[in-house]
Amino acid sequence: MTMTTATTMAVLLKPMISAQRLLLFQTQKHTSIIAQQPKQHGSLLVASSVRHSDNYCQNLVDEFDPNIPIEKALTPPSSWYTDPSFFDFELHRVFYRGWQAVGYTEQIKNPRDFFTGRLGNVEFLVCRDDDGKIHAFHNVCRHHASLVASGNGQKSCFVCPYHGWTYGLDGALLKATRMNRIQNFDVNEFGLKLLNVATWGPFVLLNLDKRDFTPARR
Repeated sequence: MTMTTATTMAVLLKPMISAQRLLLFQTQKHTSIIAQQPKQHGSLLVASSVRHSDNYCQNLVDEFDPNIPIEKALTPPSSWYTDPSFFDFELHRVFYRGWQAVGYTEQIKNPRDFFTGRLGNVEFLVCRDDDGKIHAFHNVCRHHASLVASGNGQKSCFVCPYHGWTYGLDGALLKATRMNRIQNFDVNEFGLKLLNVATWGPFVLLNLDKRDFTPARR
């Protein structure tokens, strides 16, 4: 990471985490109460631990001053490169928010073209349907969470390798094997999970933030 890149990262992270300070303060206030009752409040204990980690990472970012002249700048703390909690913090504050370039329009220039990839720990699938519309999904079968595609190429549908659940290029579930006798199973509720997708010049962009979800743009 160059000094300029590190400075840019700090500028990005600081505004994003400032809105979390009140919540983090409140979490610190109640941490001891939650810790005393782990059996009754296990999920709250995990949430408290996550927020405590965020607070720790926030302090690391606050220690780095992006406004000092470049000739007086110091190398970012080694923990920025080695601490797993900081890596997770960076994913959730930067890469899982806003638009991220994940591929090129050249990869899906024709109907039925697709490509796959991974952003952080999120497996994704991007394709162009027969009408030329671009779609993006979580690359996860709704049955047993297997990847439904890998690499890139052309497909008329996506078939899970485990039990043959089949999805259309629009993500709709077309075939669900071994589900004929399952009551109250609605095939329309088990399509691939959508991701927000757009193109900008030659780039394909994804936005993993559910708060910013809008219909796909070409």
